[in-house]
Amino acid sequence: MHDNHVSMKNNPDMKKASLIIPLLLAILFPLLLHRQQAGLNVLLFDAVITGLLLFTKRIKIARSLNMLLCSGVMLSGLMVLIYGSTLAVAANVVSLILLTGSLALPDMAVLLNGFMASVAAVITGPFRYLGAWNQSISKSHRWQHWIRFGGFVIVPIIILIIFILLYSAASPYFNKLTGNFVQMLVNLNQWIATFISPDAFWIGIAGLFIGFSLFYGKFPFQIKLLGETGNDEQKRVKSKYSGSILGLKTEAKTAILMFVLLNLLIAVMNVLDLYYVWFNFEWDGGFLKQFVHEGTWLLILSIFISMSLVLWYFRGNLNFFSRNRSLIILTRIWLAQNALLTLSVAMRNYWYLHYFNLAFKRIWVFAFLVLVLLGLLTVMLKVERKKSLRYLLIRNSLFAYCVFMVLSLFNWDVIIARFNVNRSEKAFFHTNFMMSLHSSALPVLLMDDQKLQSTEVAQKKLYPYHGRYMSLVKYNNVIRERKRNFLAGYPQMHWLSFTVADYRTSQKLMRTQSGSARVPAITPAE
Repeated sequence: MHDNHVSMKNNPDMKKASLIIPLLLAILFPLLLHRQQAGLNVLLFDAVITGLLLFTKRIKIARSLNMLLCSGVMLSGLMVLIYGSTLAVAANVVSLILLTGSLALPDMAVLLNGFMASVAAVITGPFRYLGAWNQSISKSHRWQHWIRFGGFVIVPIIILIIFILLYSAASPYFNKLTGNFVQMLVNLNQWIATFISPDAFWIGIAGLFIGFSLFYGKFPFQIKLLGETGNDEQKRVKSKYSGSILGLKTEAKTAILMFVLLNLLIAVMNVLDLYYVWFNFEWDGGFLKQFVHEGTWLLILSIFISMSLVLWYFRGNLNFFSRNRSLIILTRIWLAQNALLTLSVAMRNYWYLHYFNLAFKRIWVFAFLVLVLLGLLTVMLKVERKKSLRYLLIRNSLFAYCVFMVLSLFNWDVIIARFNVNRSEKAFFHTNFMMSLHSSALPVLLMDDQKLQSTEVAQKKLYPYHGRYMSLVKYNNVIRERKRNFLAGYPQMHWLSFTVADYRTSQKLMRTQSGSARVPAITPAE
């Protein structure tokens, strides 16, 4: 933050230009997003934001975390253009939030703290913007007077109105006392709506605060965040007296006994899983609910408790105890067995997928288990190399962000549709779920009469309870109706909402309908 102010002081023109940016974003944001679905508009907004951050030197190329998040914003924006998926939009929003936090806290090391820092940026950004504006026109006594008036009079009035609104909504007596304040605001909103759309207005306000937060937000240095101080190496703490009974020897013996017993216990669990889950699994025709749903999350909870035990015992001087070799070996075995247990959880999820096809939650479980394995690895490295808790927080928060970004690189709706349709005669075909997939999956979801009939026969044979769900005939009718609606609505779509997935879908659907027809290019809506 200090570097940013220095560069602006040396360049008054840049400082003045930065004052216009929040106002520019307040206009640009509704122009790009109002009444539009996510597509090209998101990438355009990301490009503008990134360009302005680089122009004002708010982003420092030397700061690797800033560049990582900036790259994440642009990459996720590109994925929104290509797929238009909810996951790509979520990745873009998360990347923008974390980027805001990293700019507000330039020396941030733990990526997870970016969420807290971004909240501080939203709060401090408007006040710092007003301060910068006041400073820029300090030579003009008249303008300085009005800026101070705005800061000391208008802002408190706005805060007062907010609290009056809250109290009026909470208490009918208070609302009556204030002259039905809530209804007055409703009437005011209706009056404003005659000049500008309320949705566009609030989207513009959101753009304004995005500008405040990104370009002026700052995290208060008085607040200390977990993992932002200290270093990656564990330090030995010397004390004058540690006691003989509760000393390191006793703690080490207790830990050794505990990990011996826990290793024996988890070994039994792993042997049972290897025999029954890995090599001799037999499906009884049920829903596998207890086997996967409850069992998976209980096992994941046990793995987290296991890692917490290791972190507790190796939190301090036990790392440097000269007789801790046996404990370290037992800890290695314990973490390795937990890794095997994690793979067994993955096998449970695999069997669920094998018999009940692919779904979003099953994909997220696999992604989460990858993070668990990475977490176990970093805990092992922490013990072996005497690393600190800060080391774990930095690495694992980066791993989580990277895995999330990798997930956004794929159109999972199409992947799920293709996988499940191809296996509709071998695994459970959840018609209610399948017909809710994104429109980009429509060409895959359509079934011809032969495929529909063979799937119907297989589902009745393998899953007698399939009749509780929407019939395949009705499912196919819904998909055909969605196809007609898509082809009718696509030419009317605004160019700002363009996505590659929608364009390719339109081409494929037109080919299935007429064999050679093409959909006209998107033109701006009138």
